[in-house]
Amino acid sequence: MRTNVDKRRLEHHIYSYQLVSDIALESILDTEQLEVLDENEKKVGEMRTADLIYLIESSQKLNLSDILDKLDDGVIVVDADGRICFENEAYSRIVGVSERKTIGRNLHVVEPDAILLKVLETGEPIYRNRQLIHSVGKFVAMRIYPIVKNGKIKGAYSIFQDVSEFDKLNQEFHRMAGIAREYGNQLNEKQSLSHLKIVRRSPVYDKVLDKALTIANTDASVLIRGESGVGKEVITRLIHENSHRSGKPLITVNCAAIPDSLIESELFGYEDGAFTGSRKGGKLGKFELAHEGTLFLDEIGDMPYAMQAKLLRVLQEGEIERVGGSKSISVDVRIIAATNQNLEEMIKAKQFRQDLYFRLNVVSITVPPLRERKEDIIPLINHFLQKNNEKYKKHISISPEAYHQFEAYEWPGNVRQLQNYVESMVIMTDEDGIARSMPLYKSESSQNACEESLIDDLKNSFLLEEVSFAEAVRRYEQRLIRAAVENCGGDREMAIQKLGISRRTFYRKLQE
Repeated sequence: MRTNVDKRRLEHHIYSYQLVSDIALESILDTEQLEVLDENEKKVGEMRTADLIYLIESSQKLNLSDILDKLDDGVIVVDADGRICFENEAYSRIVGVSERKTIGRNLHVVEPDAILLKVLETGEPIYRNRQLIHSVGKFVAMRIYPIVKNGKIKGAYSIFQDVSEFDKLNQEFHRMAGIAREYGNQLNEKQSLSHLKIVRRSPVYDKVLDKALTIANTDASVLIRGESGVGKEVITRLIHENSHRSGKPLITVNCAAIPDSLIESELFGYEDGAFTGSRKGGKLGKFELAHEGTLFLDEIGDMPYAMQAKLLRVLQEGEIERVGGSKSISVDVRIIAATNQNLEEMIKAKQFRQDLYFRLNVVSITVPPLRERKEDIIPLINHFLQKNNEKYKKHISISPEAYHQFEAYEWPGNVRQLQNYVESMVIMTDEDGIARSMPLYKSESSQNACEESLIDDLKNSFLLEEVSFAEAVRRYEQRLIRAAVENCGGDREMAIQKLGISRRTFYRKLQE
């Protein structure tokens, strides 16, 4: 790499060379101008002339062109009209064009967008660390200067280095660094999912997991929505175990399973003698147990209306009072709530507090039903099959026909239903046998139920997610296609015929 001193010396040589050739000779030969000078001016002129003669003679002896050709930096000089009057060997090598093809040609033709031409017009030097030469597709670092004589621009020159390889290496470095970061993120995610035994292949479900991991290391309240059995508690545990609270407790409260009369004492605890039948010495509530950790309020839509106001006060103030007590106790918990109900409709019906809804719904995650992530069915079946084979010390396998039937079924009970079904198959199949199939639940009019489900899902999508019209249509088409496949017993060709669409459209809509 040339030093800055070398570059400045090079620039001085080029500039001197131009002065010698364009200015010095005119100064020496212009005797008429010397005659009008006074005596002092003549002495100054004689001294300047002597210096210029020395420069001319020295440049001829040193052969400046040979010096420039030894440089690794490219050099090109143009005259006032833009014609290329000099270029060194490095220039030809960098641009990949021999000198005989460019010397004497006009740069306006060779490289119309050349920055050298801009300097020629403005007289202002330009510096660029990375500039693309379009004609050869290379990046260079350049410094461009004008050549000025008597206040007029007589030409311009450029000194540049080929940084294409450096640019490629730099881009590759950043690309590999990005891949490393992404790999690290995926590895961390994979370890988290492996620990939690989250089995998935569906891109739809992957987005849910990505969102959960994104907000995990915050203290934002999360509202997880989805049908019964989709695995809302799994998402809760994923969030907790990837948060800064992971070393503290994750406490779960099923709001639907606790009698209305006991839910306050369950959440906030009670003092000794608070009520008949209370434990001696009192009891800690779920909030205190979850201090500095996470409190999971499952089935939040089933919480009594009167209790919702007390919960809201705790969330706002960060303090609780035990039943039968008078002392405020500070608690630091992150709240994750889950529901399979339409809270917006409950708010309208005065069954759920709107202010509590806003407090809980800082981040919303909707877990899709299993029928909307069919890619996960087979991996889940295999996972539950292996788990139950180990549990019951069997070696049951599943027939291809049964796999086909499972994929076509909509699983209204979602992952929980699938898990229970596989366990039942393992129990009911002889050791080392092949599970063919078992009766799957279907409603009395599956087509009507499917249509009603479609409408409900679309309505919920608008209410919960505020999806666009196009997104709603896309979801409806996907559900309609899957319903057709199920009604045709998994026969996709028959479903295509019944739907009256092309095979290409069928698979494109299915994969959108």
